[in-house]
Amino acid sequence: MPKVEVSEERSDGWYLFMDLLAVQYLAQANPQGLFQNFRDFFQIILGAASSSPALTVYTLSDSAMVHADELSDIIQFVRKVRAPLFQAGVFFKGGIAEGETSYFRATGIDNFHGVSFAGPGASNAYAGQARLNSTDVIVLSRDATRGDRAEQLKGARARGDIVRSIYYDPGAPSEYVEFSALALGSSELGVVFDVENSEEAGYHGPEGTGAIEVVLQNYWYAKHLDKRASAKFVSLLTNIALHSRFEAATLVNGSNWQRVTPLFRKLFIDKSGPNAFIDPAFNIIYAIATSKILNARTRALELEKDVSADALEKIYCDPTVHSVLNTVLKRRSFMSSMKSLPPSVFEHGSGDLMFRLYGFRQQLIASNTASKASH
Repeated sequence: MPKVEVSEERSDGWYLFMDLLAVQYLAQANPQGLFQNFRDFFQIILGAASSSPALTVYTLSDSAMVHADELSDIIQFVRKVRAPLFQAGVFFKGGIAEGETSYFRATGIDNFHGVSFAGPGASNAYAGQARLNSTDVIVLSRDATRGDRAEQLKGARARGDIVRSIYYDPGAPSEYVEFSALALGSSELGVVFDVENSEEAGYHGPEGTGAIEVVLQNYWYAKHLDKRASAKFVSLLTNIALHSRFEAATLVNGSNWQRVTPLFRKLFIDKSGPNAFIDPAFNIIYAIATSKILNARTRALELEKDVSADALEKIYCDPTVHSVLNTVLKRRSFMSSMKSLPPSVFEHGSGDLMFRLYGFRQQLIASNTASKASH
């Protein structure tokens, strides 16, 4: 009988744990699609590992563990794999943490292959993504255990590689959870966060905006099987919304929208938009867009410090604001859901302004109804 031993190898540094999303519902709804997802996942991870010698990468079925000495190498790895994976319709969540980790391997037997992980680095990376109900990569924001890694973390935040994000979890007490996430670059989704130039001749929209359609399709597939699984895709759109330049949108001559983002077009312009986003779970995305637009328009009108009734009427009658509010306030549950949304969604007091504009609108409706009744 061959001698069987378990070898232990210790390492220290940064760890990324990745886990594919919605595997259970794909296994039921589209087994062939699941096979393709696994194949794409393995091939893309393998390609990124082959060009990243500073990393050690392990994969098992629908998950991967990545180790590097430098946080920047982990970030670059995610940048390499997230774009092709998302554009192939393969979505994952991840956790990044640092610390010591031990690898356990079997030796002395040829037909056994595998590696197990234990220790703060790998364990915290795994635990971080496990509680994440989102397509994001969570970065454990506690102070790093070593000074050089604390500086790496600080530098990543300063560069904008680590940002605030929000995920939606219908099983959580407050439904919306804020956390530190690895920033999502525009190229990673094939979605342009910047504005379109609607005046360009022959413009047909930025390449890759079909990714939004892929996200929505996955949301509705998952919705039929698992409410919590479908929420992961709402969180991806929330991430896009947080970093989209909604505030640049302007309505000209009553019908001509200029400088809009692809997601804004889907939310407020395309006729199919309201149907695609009818679920109350999408209220947070409408709230983020409306908040950014209200802040931008009150600045443009030089009314950001004016709280008078005249200023309120002027803001409400601004064509851009009026059109956006018309869409948002028709959402049956929008105003009632605002109380459960994170306060950070409503920057610079835009939440209070939204409530006041809602009240102003209701007064106008009541006044017009009374006027018609009297005639």
